[in-house]
Amino acid sequence: MADDKDKIAILLTEWKDQNDWQRHNENQRAPLVSILLAISAALVAWIKDKPLTHDDWPIAAFLIGLGVFGLLAIMKYWERYVYHVRREDGLRKRIGYIFSKQPANQGKERSSKRT
Repeated sequence: MADDKDKIAILLTEWKDQNDWQRHNENQRAPLVSILLAISAALVAWIKDKPLTHDDWPIAAFLIGLGVFGLLAIMKYWERYVYHVRREDGLRKRIGYIFSKQPANQGKERSSKRT
């Protein structure tokens, strides 16, 4: 029985680690999106304030590049998020399997022995 407790402790520690990494990825993604949106909004507002000329193409190219960078970064963050969620699910299933091997009335037997 102690062997199962050790396995559960190890699996729970690993599950918590995966959950922390998942949260870390989300905490990095949110500020990146905010920064990219703020930069894009400022550039669009700056372009809109004056008449558009052929000399404004670098700003438009920068906006396109910023959008492509944002798309690639968010895709990578999503990939990492899904990776950690899947690992969490696998660990949760393994913990459930260990618990399912234990007899259902084990806790009742212990309480009846104490009295």
